[in-house]
Amino acid sequence: MIRVGFVMAQTNNGWIGGVNYLRNLVHAIKSVPNGEVEPVLLVPPHASDRLLDGFREAEIIRTRLVDGDCWWRPASFRDRIAKLLGRDILMERLLERSSISVLSHSGHLGPRGRIPTISWLPDFQHLRLPEFFPEREITGRNRAFAEILDYSSSIVLSSHDAQNDLREFYPQSLHKSRVLQFVSGDDKNVDYGAPERLVEKYGIGYPFFHLPNQFWIHKNHRIVIEALGVLRAQGLKTSVVATGNIADWRQPEHYKNLMKYAAELGVEDMFTVLGIVPYDDLLALMRHSIAIINPSLFEGWSSTVEEGKSIGKKILLSNIGVHREQAPERGVFFDPQDAADLAQKMQAAKIVFSAEEDSRFYEAARDRLQDRFAVLGAKYIAIVKDVVASEAKRGRAPSR
Repeated sequence: MIRVGFVMAQTNNGWIGGVNYLRNLVHAIKSVPNGEVEPVLLVPPHASDRLLDGFREAEIIRTRLVDGDCWWRPASFRDRIAKLLGRDILMERLLERSSISVLSHSGHLGPRGRIPTISWLPDFQHLRLPEFFPEREITGRNRAFAEILDYSSSIVLSSHDAQNDLREFYPQSLHKSRVLQFVSGDDKNVDYGAPERLVEKYGIGYPFFHLPNQFWIHKNHRIVIEALGVLRAQGLKTSVVATGNIADWRQPEHYKNLMKYAAELGVEDMFTVLGIVPYDDLLALMRHSIAIINPSLFEGWSSTVEEGKSIGKKILLSNIGVHREQAPERGVFFDPQDAADLAQKMQAAKIVFSAEEDSRFYEAARDRLQDRFAVLGAKYIAIVKDVVASEAKRGRAPSR
């Protein structure tokens, strides 16, 4: 077995997409019989059990070394030592003691690092949509990306769309890149119950559309609110239930402004925000919705689209390149700048909605899901083995 380490330094639900990505990758690795890779998760000592609940298939190591909240600031201490030595010697020692041969999806270990690293770059949004980022953050991201691309053994990208961006912005690093199109979903036989359970628990109307995106400005919730305004002006009424973190560190007033806009259009009763909900409830809301809506202006590879594919759901999604690459079977594309286009497609989806038809697509998608995870796992394991083989040729045989 090649033991591969993943650092998950967060202790709360800050970036749900990142947590879900790692959870699904771990499951994909474990879906491959005799897969030759053993995932190990490195987390802070006080990481919540609830956060780690989806990682039962991985070995968990709790360590202060990845605890950015600790009073003696180990992350900053490590950074200073790493800059002096050109390698993160403290992390290397932890990995070696744990017989971890590769660090994956967790940055690099410096230009002189002794343990190979596979870094994941989700997207290049700050270069494509710089108007959504403070200048300081763009500068910081550019510096971090350059170091990751220079010092990592291999780079994983989630889409060919992102790889095309890499080709444009960092052509010298293209040879290091691999595309790994991830799969999201829960392939266990989960009983999501009847929609009435959700109606009673959350006080929502039925039927409803589900918008399961973080309230970040590029996620483009505003166009959905505007589409509801178009429908209301036509004498039509429907319900959209939104889930996800309501905080956007780049635009602190964003959520407040969205709710103000909904009130101005008189659609606040049609747009219900639940915030962060348990993952099983998230999937149940998807499952029982008329359709999932993803109006995003930019994605590296949308986890909400993948989760919709995994339950055979109809998805109304913006016609950006990466969404077309994801190609959901029941995808309906709309112009993310055209509220009337979205409103028309929402109304059309509502008219033809059939719970019975949905169930047929759901069962077919569930039958395919385990195989999709196994394919993802096999592709990732091939990347790991390729990195280990390349390092061995350089005379750096990994520890076992």
